[in-house]
Order: sequence, then C-alpha cells, then structure tokens
Amino acid sequence: MRKLIHNKPAFVLMCVLMGVASSFLWASITDWNVHSRPNADWFSGNNTYRDVPMQWIREMDTLVGSGIGIHQGTAYYVDKASGSSINSGLSWSQAMDTIAGAITLSNTNTSVTGNTTNMNRIYIQGGTYTEDLDIFPKNCHVIGVGTLTRIQNLGTHTCAGVDNCHFWNISFRGGTASAAMISIANSSHTLGFHGCIFDSQATISSVLYYAGSSSNQIIENCDFGFETSVANSPDIAIHLYGVHCQRMKIVNNRIWSTGTGIQIENMASSNFLLIKDNVLAVGPGSADDQMAIGIYDKTSSPRGALYVNNYISAVDALKFDAANSKAQWISMGNWVNQGTTPAWEDGGTID
Repeated sequence: MRKLIHNKPAFVLMCVLMGVASSFLWASITDWNVHSRPNADWFSGNNTYRDVPMQWIREMDTLVGSGIGIHQGTAYYVDKASGSSINSGLSWSQAMDTIAGAITLSNTNTSVTGNTTNMNRIYIQGGTYTEDLDIFPKNCHVIGVGTLTRIQNLGTHTCAGVDNCHFWNISFRGGTASAAMISIANSSHTLGFHGCIFDSQATISSVLYYAGSSSNQIIENCDFGFETSVANSPDIAIHLYGVHCQRMKIVNNRIWSTGTGIQIENMASSNFLLIKDNVLAVGPGSADDQMAIGIYDKTSSPRGALYVNNYISAVDALKFDAANSKAQWISMGNWVNQGTTPAWEDGGTID
C-alpha cells in the first residue's frame, strides 16, 4: 500500500475504481426491497436496517437528514391486547389501548409551547382496532408494527384541519354504503398515506374523499380494493372535490374498482397535481372485465395536473369533461386497455 500511495497516478485510479464499485453496490442494495414489516426499534433509533423495505429507509433517512427530525418528538404506543386508557402511552409496557387515545396524547403534546415543531410517532401493535376516528394527529407519524395493523371503521373517519400527519403500514377496512371511508375536510395539509391498504366492505361512495382546499397530500404505494365480493367495490377510489388541490402526489398505487379509480372535480385549480405510475383496474375474481373510468377530470378548465405512466384497464381510461384542456394534452405515456383495445394513450386519445 505504501508503494501504491507513492505511485500517485495508480493510487488515484484505485480510489476512482473503489468509488465506482461502491456506487454500483449501493444502487443494488437500495433497489432491493424486503417485503416484511418494520419494527418499532428501527423507527425509535435502534436502526438495524433488517426486515425494513429500502424505500422506507430512504424516506425516513431523508426526514432525519432534512432536519424534520422524527427523533425530536415524543413516541406513543398502542396495544389493544395489553394497553389501557389510564396508561401514559410512553412505552409498550404503558401502552394505550386505543388509537384515538394515543392521538389525544400526541396532539396535547404538540400543542405545548416548545413542542409545536416536533414530529411525534405513534406505534400501533398489530391487531384489529374497531374505531371511527374523528381527528388525526398533528405533526405525527402513525406506524403499524408487528403483524397486520388494521383499523376497522363502523362509519366514516371524518377529519378536518389535518396538518402534517403520515400513516405508514396501516390497513383501513370497513365503510358504510353510499358514504366515504375516510373524509378529509377543508384546510388539510401534508397528509400522507404510505404503504397502506384500503378494503371496502360495502358499496361506498369513495375510499378517500378530499373536500375543500388542501395541499401537499401524498398517497403512495397503497392498495385500494374490496373484500368478499365485487359488489363491495367503491364507486370512486380517490375523490378530489374542492376549491384547490395544490402539490399533491398520487404515485405507485394499485387501485381496484368497478367504478372510477381517481376523480378530480369542482376544482378551481389543481396546480402541481401528479398522478403517476399507478395501476387502475377491476382486479382478479371480479364479474366485470374493466372499471368504468380510470382517471376522470371533471374540472371545467383543468390545468396544472400531470397524468403520467399509468396502467389503466377501463371502458374509458382517461376522461376529460373540458375538451382540449391543458391537462388533457400533457398526459403522457399512459398504457391503457380501453374496451378491447390495448394502446398508448396520450392527451385523451389512443395512439
């Protein structure tokens, strides 16, 4: 090694080759995704990187590195089997027994002067929690750990003024006929669903219903479907209905429905709305071959939205009420099976 160091050209070449090799190795590692659930130890700071999807590692590392600081807040724990409403919620041995109880504790904490910029965490032990949530936590990650963590709702989760809340690895199930499973009301900002499952058990009006003004919403790597029968398929999986929808991402999801996959309606603007890399279809075992509409833009003058690289199997894959709109003509690279015609669809027309 000493001789190599004294031979500067050779030493420089060796360093370059080592850097290239490590880059290829890291690229290979980050492309590997282990499909098992993260545990609370990783999120709490004991980062073993074992059994954690690499996508989540990158995203959580980004949160920490950017200064958002998931470790700067307080952690709360929920375990329906061993928890209690009289516990502090600050450890597994002092876990709460309901998600709503942990949300109340977290929101009380983040409202205290000095904590308003912290990012809390709520860890939910696997199991089925039968609750209708009427408030989501502020400045908080809600994380399902262990086995399947499921929230079974009896009616509708109705939340207004959601601010900086992210759900990770949670299964939402239930719904009431002709109602939304989750209704996000006016002035909700930075609400994220990451790696979640949504299963409709009735002919609901929509799975996720966004009303009023909102911004910075994220729906990524989620599954939208129905249980037991195709008759339980939602009318609309994701319904954006409001005045403004700024900087929203709907990416890399699987959406199964006999009705409409994504519907954008009554919007004054949908600036920076990105719908990309989604699969929209009816799904296996259904009586119908295709969903009715894949992506439906019902706005009178749509603008600022991008529909890119989606796979859509529908009677009408991309539908626009406003002819020759900007959103229609900047749709790019969508592969559709419309009727019985598989083709690329750009700008609302099949090539």
